[in-house]
Amino acid sequence: MLYIPRTDKIEGYQDHGSQGRSQQIASHALVFMLVGLRKRWKQPIAHYFSGESVTADRLQAIIKEVLSECYLNNLIVVATVCDMDGVNVRAINSLGSTLSGVPRVLSFSKPSYLKDKFNSKFFTEAGLAKWKHIQDFFKVDNKNSNFVFAPALTEQHINPNGKQKMKVKLAAQVLSHSVAAALFAKVSSSKLLIY
Repeated sequence: MLYIPRTDKIEGYQDHGSQGRSQQIASHALVFMLVGLRKRWKQPIAHYFSGESVTADRLQAIIKEVLSECYLNNLIVVATVCDMDGVNVRAINSLGSTLSGVPRVLSFSKPSYLKDKFNSKFFTEAGLAKWKHIQDFFKVDNKNSNFVFAPALTEQHINPNGKQKMKVKLAAQVLSHSVAAALFAKVSSSKLLIY
């Protein structure tokens, strides 16, 4: 907590701008950033302090507020990008494809797609790829203490906790070429049965 004499406010509480402040202690920051399409630049333009989370309705109102300020300052917003958190998805879906008559692309970041693959279904030439295949591979691969095909895979990759499920790095490592190659090597050596 910090008292700011110039504004006569105590900073550190949830503050959603025109949507209001509360006595809840802030633990997160919601940041809006502009990124150039033709030239490489990026600039944070707004931030809001939040407690545990923000509701979809509140987020929708904040997005509208930020976009309105952009339009008032002659900034043309052609797309919005965010991760696939449930609140973000609901807020983006409720906004629709246009706002103030300006068509926009609503998109989710590439890392979000990668993280979401933990819950997706993949089809291969051999049939449906399952998470159980990777779990079985990990168990079989770690039985031999002298050599493992995928040394980068750890228990946190196979059974991630809540925070680890949000780490793009872990998802990328599980879905990497080296893990796929190791899995195929185990299958071809008949040390792992895929069913």
